Amino acid sequence: MLQRFKSLYWRLCLLSVAQMAIAKDARAIQPSDCQPGHMDSSCAKAIDSDPRLPPPPPRPPTAFPLAGQPASGYFYWGYDFSSGDTDQFDDPRFVNRSGRDLVITLSFSIPGPPCGGGCLPGVEFYFDQDVHKRDPRLQVAGNTAKAVVPVKPGDRYAFIIGLWQARNPIVAVTLPDGTPVSPELVGLSARPDIADQVSGTPTLCTCDGGSQAECNRGDHYSNGLSGKWSQTMGLSRFNEWTRCQRDGT
Repeated sequence: MLQRFKSLYWRLCLLSVAQMAIAKDARAIQPSDCQPGHMDSSCAKAIDSDPRLPPPPPRPPTAFPLAGQPASGYFYWGYDFSSGDTDQFDDPRFVNRSGRDLVITLSFSIPGPPCGGGCLPGVEFYFDQDVHKRDPRLQVAGNTAKAVVPVKPGDRYAFIIGLWQARNPIVAVTLPDGTPVSPELVGLSARPDIADQVSGTPTLCTCDGGSQAECNRGDHYSNGLSGKWSQTMGLSRFNEWTRCQRDGT
């Protein structure tokens, strides 16, 4: 009887030790270990992504509304953002310093067909290299008109727009195969959709007679909008002034 009691006692002791070990293991491997982003042999299945993580950042825009375009008249875009304001020429230009061929597309919303006279925008490009002036043929599809212009490495260029009945000008820059790139690669502002006024800096200008006088080449906007344009006067920048006399002195 005593022997049977001892045997039963030891079995109970061994069972108690085993239960304690199981409980210890259970405490060591808790469901809380199987968290999103953590997976090992203690987890029953792959863990889904943590819903609390922030969403991935949105893709950068590939086309930008062209801010600042007035509804009437012709206006000039062209500014060398790598040069100071006092270094700008009378007719400043964007500069393609990317070392590659790029394509600029200007697109507009236009009235639906039938489309009478004046409903299409006027678009002109001016180059210092290759050609002096280019009037891109507008590609019209439904309520959209596009002007597509290639720009070579090193080109200095500007473009002029008259909206007329067109609205919502949009600019996009791509590689020749259509891959979108940053507008900065072709010398444009990184944010053509923002037009903050940038005041010109007074400087010395050479008058027609060869003398010098204080002048201001005028304000421009942060997306390169420089001022009004006319075939006879060229560029008239905002708040432009000079102390040169009318006789050129």
